Amino acid sequence: MKMEKFAARVPSFADLMGGAFNQDWRDEWDSAEEIVTSVLGERTDQLRSMLKDLRRIDQVCSDDDIDLLLFSLGSGFSPETDWGMSPKGWVQDFEVRLERELVARGDASG
Repeated sequence: MKMEKFAARVPSFADLMGGAFNQDWRDEWDSAEEIVTSVLGERTDQLRSMLKDLRRIDQVCSDDDIDLLLFSLGSGFSPETDWGMSPKGWVQDFEVRLERELVARGDASG
């Protein structure tokens, strides 16, 4: 799978990984958890968009694909090192957290 082409299909995820989770993210944030918590505070429509992207990644990407995607997006984040989970496990964990946040906001359509 061509990760650069796939990245265009997950724009919210691409923005996060190339932005907050860039190569120097550790210089700007105290932890990966701090970034994820920041994302959970975004507008509902942004959360829905991110959840859609994560579901797409979960459906079609293997652990290796996710690692390649992160690299192609210029991310310095490693799910194994920075989160203690496999890449796919991290994507699934992030999905669950977004779903819970949307439900808490009364948006069960997420």
